[in-house]
Amino acid sequence: MAKPRVLDVLDTMITAMTAVLNAALGDTVAGQVVSGWAVTTELVDILALNGNNYLSVLWPLKPGPGPIYSPNDPYCQIPTPPTVSLVATVTIVEADYVITFSGSVPAQYNVHVVVDGQDSLTQTTPGEELSAVATAVAAALTALGIDASAASDAVTVSGVYDLLCNVGGTGSIATEVDRITRLVQVSTYASNPMARSLVDDAIVENFGTLASMWFTLSDGQALHVRHAGGGQDYIEKAQSSYSAYEAHQFFRVEYPIISVAPATQIGVAELTLHT
Repeated sequence: MAKPRVLDVLDTMITAMTAVLNAALGDTVAGQVVSGWAVTTELVDILALNGNNYLSVLWPLKPGPGPIYSPNDPYCQIPTPPTVSLVATVTIVEADYVITFSGSVPAQYNVHVVVDGQDSLTQTTPGEELSAVATAVAAALTALGIDASAASDAVTVSGVYDLLCNVGGTGSIATEVDRITRLVQVSTYASNPMARSLVDDAIVENFGTLASMWFTLSDGQALHVRHAGGGQDYIEKAQSSYSAYEAHQFFRVEYPIISVAPATQIGVAELTLHT
């Protein structure tokens, strides 16, 4: 099952933000970045450590629609061609054509043999032996009235002028069908104001800026992150009683919703003349 898009967005942000904090703070401050909402047990564990320890949590807020891009835009479509492991090699032995199959058949492939303008289609099954592929191809050619015979992994075709063999598989094409814009709240909790400020400043200065606003999601799509502005929101109400120092920031993120459909390679094309 594919990872839900919003979780993919949060995980990508967490990875990037953790790298930013590690690079900016080094051993000065220790902590972790997680998604969700900070619950009491987590905060108690962090705050009880004292020193420069922190917990930063990411929480997605209400989404809104982003700009919709045309599905015909080539930049909004990502084709993934299939990996075809079955190979057909055509040679001429004396006056006969010989099709020799090699490799393996891990998926369904379309085997097109075009003989003197006639197309013979054979579809393989996953795990099929090469000898079985050759036998099926010979039978499909014979059904067209062509002299063909199979032996082991090869097909011999006699009495024809021209022959070619194409093997194709099925890949996929990903199309953007929607685009989401939403705020993500980043809340940092620490047991002292120095740790809180160091972490919060490092995020403000190094994440969601011009140098760090584009990230790659797990399926190769782009995630755009910008600081939403409004400054750093410090909350001090709990500091005297619980030594809980908070800082809250908001980032505006934009990401696509993708629909993936199968895309089969073209094995042969037929030209029709109109007079």
